[in-house]
Amino acid sequence: MTYSNWKTDASPEPDLQIGNHYMVRADISTCFQSMYTHSLPWALVGKPTAKQTKNDKTIWYNILDHKCMELKKGETHGFLIGPHTSNLLSEIILTAVDNKLVAAGWKYIRHIDDYTCYVLSYEKAQEFLIDLRSCLREYDLSLNHKKTKIIPLPIAAKPSWVYTLKTFQLIRREDHITYTGVQAYLDMSIGLMLTHDNTAIINYAIKMLEKQSLTQNAKSYCLKTMLHLSVIYPYLIPLLPEYVFKPYHAAPSQIRDISEIFYRSAIAAKNYEAAIYAIYFSLRYKFELSAVTVENAINSDSCLLKLFVWLYFEKTGDIDSMEKMRDHAAELAAQDFDGYWLFVYESLPEKLLVNEWQIMKHAGISFIQDV
Repeated sequence: MTYSNWKTDASPEPDLQIGNHYMVRADISTCFQSMYTHSLPWALVGKPTAKQTKNDKTIWYNILDHKCMELKKGETHGFLIGPHTSNLLSEIILTAVDNKLVAAGWKYIRHIDDYTCYVLSYEKAQEFLIDLRSCLREYDLSLNHKKTKIIPLPIAAKPSWVYTLKTFQLIRREDHITYTGVQAYLDMSIGLMLTHDNTAIINYAIKMLEKQSLTQNAKSYCLKTMLHLSVIYPYLIPLLPEYVFKPYHAAPSQIRDISEIFYRSAIAAKNYEAAIYAIYFSLRYKFELSAVTVENAINSDSCLLKLFVWLYFEKTGDIDSMEKMRDHAAELAAQDFDGYWLFVYESLPEKLLVNEWQIMKHAGISFIQDV
C-alpha cells in the first residue's frame, strides 16, 4: 500500500507497529508561533546558499521570507495562526525536517506538528528523539517536553472512553431515548471526562446524542445540561447552534438568556472569543444583549470583538454607540491600522480610508457575510 489516501488505503500504523515494542509520541512546542521566517530559505535552498544570498531581496525565496515578516510587523518569529497559507509555509520547513529523518532511516507518522514513531527498543526511542531534536534545532524549533512520551506496546487503537460511550446501552421507549437514558449517558460522560482529564469527551458525547431520537423530556434535559456545561467549558459554545439549539428546539428566550451569561462571564475573564459568539448569537437569532457596551470593545485588544460590537450597534440602530465606535476606529487607523484593519475598514466611511482601502470601500467590498 502507498497510503496516499488513508480513507481508502487505511492507516500505516499497523504495518509500522509490527516487530516493534515501543511507540514515541512528540510534538513541536508552539509550532506556528515558533516558526522562523528565515528558515524558509534554509529549507528551500539549504543554509549555505541561503546565507550567501540573504542580502539579495530580488530572489524569490528571500521575497517569501520578507513577506512573511511583513505579516508580523517585521518580526522574524511566528506564522499567523488560522490561515491555510500558514500550514503550507510550515510544511516547507517540516518536510525539510522529514527529509533528514527519513534519510537517517526513521519510519514514522507526522500529523502537522505531531510525531508518532514505532521502534524496537527504548534505546531506539531515545535515538529517534535525539535525531528529531537535532533536525528541529536546525530550523530554530524545539520539542514540547511535556508531551514527549515513550510508551511500551501494545496500546489500544482508540482511547477506552470512546468504546465506553459507543457501547453504552441507552434506555429507550418506543425507539426514543428517555430522560433517564440521557441523564445516565451524560452523567457517565462527565465522569469519564473527570477521570481522563479530557474535555473532548463531552464534545464527543454532544455530537453522539445529536444523532439520536429523544423523548421531549430527554431533549429538554439535554438542552439545559449542555447549556450549563457550556458556561463551565466555553470551548463548547461553537457547537451550540448545530448540536444543541437546532436539534433540541431551543427557544429564543433560552438562547438570549444563556448568551447574556456567556457575554458577562467572558468579558470578565477577557475570553473575547466567547463574548464574540454571544454577540453572533444575538445577530443570528435576533435579540438584544443588555450587557454589550462601547467600553467593552474599546478596552479590549481584540479586533474581532471591536468588529462584532460595531455590527451589534449597527444592527440595533444605536447611533450614539456607532459614532463612538467610529471615533475609536479613526484613532486606531492612525495608531495601528495593521493590527485592527478589519474593524477599521468595516466601520469607517470611504472618505476616512486611504489608498487601496478607499478604492475597495467605494466598490462596495466587504469582508463580512450577513448573518
